[in-house]
Amino acid sequence: MSSLPQGHINIRSPLTPRRALLASTGASAAVYLFMSQKASAAQPKFKRIPTQFIAALGDPNASAGAGANNWGLWREDPGPRGVWLRAFKDLQQSGGVAPAGWKFDPKDWWLEEHGLIMEAPEFPMPPGRYLVTGGRQVTTVLTVDPKDASGGQSWRLDDGAKLFDVTHLPCRSARYT
Repeated sequence: MSSLPQGHINIRSPLTPRRALLASTGASAAVYLFMSQKASAAQPKFKRIPTQFIAALGDPNASAGAGANNWGLWREDPGPRGVWLRAFKDLQQSGGVAPAGWKFDPKDWWLEEHGLIMEAPEFPMPPGRYLVTGGRQVTTVLTVDPKDASGGQSWRLDDGAKLFDVTHLPCRSARYT
């Protein structure tokens, strides 16, 4: 098995009991999708949508780069939908179907650092503009470009922010393939 550590980008979420739960279950990234393509860069317009979560892998000191096609997006909070590792036998006995209805793939699965098996995020990361924060000091815009001719996707953060700045530090997961 190989594992790829994944950082989770947290977006504008105060630390409440709900947020503390998210920190203990893996991904904490609220995502707001940029909806107005003609809005100026100085005043982007975002549409508020339910909290979403990004699984991102990259150099924590980078402000831009390639490889966003290897990033994933959970459109629902994977924490409450997860299965504790200690309940793995139950997951196997159910034919790999979690109580939340997602299917466990033994050839490609996700484990959160506190022992929660999570459903896989959607790959690749959809292109767009996202309002992101690590829940500490920095809130900025993440731009994920459409796929290029080779299938790769580039990404960049505004305002000189680094990937570390928009990563929720207590939440890490690994992908096992």
